[in-house]
Amino acid sequence: MSVQTQSKADVRERMARMAVCAMQSWQDPALLDRVTRDGAVAVWEHQQSASTRQVPSAEDVEKWMAAADEVGARFVIPGDEEWPDSLAQLSDVTVGDIGGVPAGLWVMGRNLTDTGSDAVAVVGSRACTSYGEHTALTLSADLAIAGCTVVAGMAYGIDAAAHRGALGVKGTTVAVVASGLDAPHPAANTELSRRIEERGTLVSEFPPGFRPTRFSFLARNRIIAALTLGTVVCEAAYRSSAVNTAAWATALGRPVMAVPGQITNSLSTAPNSMIRDGSATLVTSADEIRDEILIS
Repeated sequence: MSVQTQSKADVRERMARMAVCAMQSWQDPALLDRVTRDGAVAVWEHQQSASTRQVPSAEDVEKWMAAADEVGARFVIPGDEEWPDSLAQLSDVTVGDIGGVPAGLWVMGRNLTDTGSDAVAVVGSRACTSYGEHTALTLSADLAIAGCTVVAGMAYGIDAAAHRGALGVKGTTVAVVASGLDAPHPAANTELSRRIEERGTLVSEFPPGFRPTRFSFLARNRIIAALTLGTVVCEAAYRSSAVNTAAWATALGRPVMAVPGQITNSLSTAPNSMIRDGSATLVTSADEIRDEILIS
């Protein structure tokens, strides 16, 4: 939506939501609740006058808007036609100290509403084995052929394989990244991000220029889980970002699935343990995944 077609109040609210996103608001779910209740402008102005930490200025926001224009990114907020309704469920759950509905999302590529409602998250270890990579690629390709959108975090390893699998069969994929869209992380996946933008969508809660942190990866996981009907863990250590994404899916009431792995492989610890304790359903094919998330 062009700012020229909006009222000054609409533009101010949109700018305020950009500022709120940059305030690491995902570590303060109560602040995001106040945005929903009182509006972003009121929250931004209050933080500017009362907060002891640095709060983005109007000049900061204008720089982000200019940087977004340079790379073709847009900022969508609740109420926009492109805003995913499923994100509203994030208002009711937290994992650790993180939660809340994003104040807005930076987006590049296809309209989020055009990527399809049958979306599945495929996540796992960055330092995956050849077995894990092949599994993620094959499952994602088969899901894409069946008409599903594959969602992942564009990290090395399983995430990148999932995106490549969908792209390889001319399917649709969405990457939710933990950095600004002007320089999607990791830099080595720049060509992959370009291909995703062509065939699907790049999404970030963080403004241009933002460099990823441990907490921003955890924050983006809630968006991956909320955008999808279920989460598949292909290969992961017990304490990993993929397990955190699965925790978000569970909190949101979405199915969690896991691909079994070799018992001698430490990267099979998480999926094997999740299957054993009943927190994930064992899956070995796209058809089983589709059955689990009740896609006809």
